[in-house]
Amino acid sequence: MYETFFGLARSPFGISPDPHFLFLTAAHREALAGLVYAIVNRKGFVVLSGDAGTGKTTLLRAVVDSMPANLAQFGLILNPALTRAEFLELAMLEFGMPEIPPNKAKRLVQFREFLLRNHAEGKLAVLFVDEAHRLSANVLEEIRLLSNFETVEGRLHQIVLAAQGALAWSAAVASERPIPMPTLARYRALARTSRLHQSREKLG
Repeated sequence: MYETFFGLARSPFGISPDPHFLFLTAAHREALAGLVYAIVNRKGFVVLSGDAGTGKTTLLRAVVDSMPANLAQFGLILNPALTRAEFLELAMLEFGMPEIPPNKAKRLVQFREFLLRNHAEGKLAVLFVDEAHRLSANVLEEIRLLSNFETVEGRLHQIVLAAQGALAWSAAVASERPIPMPTLARYRALARTSRLHQSREKLG
């Protein structure tokens, strides 16, 4: 009813995140610009953190919409409650690789060949991991190892982790042996009452 009253072509109150109805506050706008900058400049790891329900997933979809298909290829993992093997398999499926080899060694070779082809074509490979605060220490270690795919020019793919709260690496902190992570760009964004704060830091 309100669609007709307000002259809307579609409902703006759907349950699924829809970047067409993203209202860019100053914090959202700054976070969106920071994410795009980090991806285009191959910063490797990016963490977007914020309170529940503040638009992190919608912001990730807005990043996809803001970048042309000939510049970047995206994969989106919405549920990271996986084993290490399942995480790698799902990442490959999200990047459009339907034929997954039966063993990990062949999977890693195929994944690297895909990244190298993308790199040769001048395309960015970007993996989004939503709900990243739910990552186990084992899967976090798998992500760290996957980040080792690189050339002398930089990393072959970008990994963006979206998590609730200020601490996105709770799995590593909770583990007995902290997992060293590469330098990353962190965006503490989308808090309900506070402004965006940005910092670069090295976890380890």
